[in-house]
Amino acid sequence: GEASLIDIDQDVAAIRDSTNLTEIKDIYTNGKYAKPLTLQRLSTDAAHDYKGDPMYTFYKHAYLHIGLKEGEIAGEFDSNHIEQYADTLVKDLLEIDKENIAQEAILVNTIW
Repeated sequence: GEASLIDIDQDVAAIRDSTNLTEIKDIYTNGKYAKPLTLQRLSTDAAHDYKGDPMYTFYKHAYLHIGLKEGEIAGEFDSNHIEQYADTLVKDLLEIDKENIAQEAILVNTIW
């Protein structure tokens, strides 16, 4: 069936409870309870799903500004299209592998 907000919440809880980076990446990318919806899809589909949403627009423009300050090409954040800002940030932070930082980024940038 179709994933519900409860299923997404369970994926978020599973990520927050996990200390295994491989498991966290897998839940973010492939989902655990919310399949076929994933937390990553909430990020990558945001340009379509949240077009015109004030919060999405705010975040997008904030990351656009950060990208421009860092010397990025206009419309990009960390060499990816600006609409992918949340996914780009989460994947970068998953690579850094600091305790809980990627989990918090998922909550702040994907679930708002």
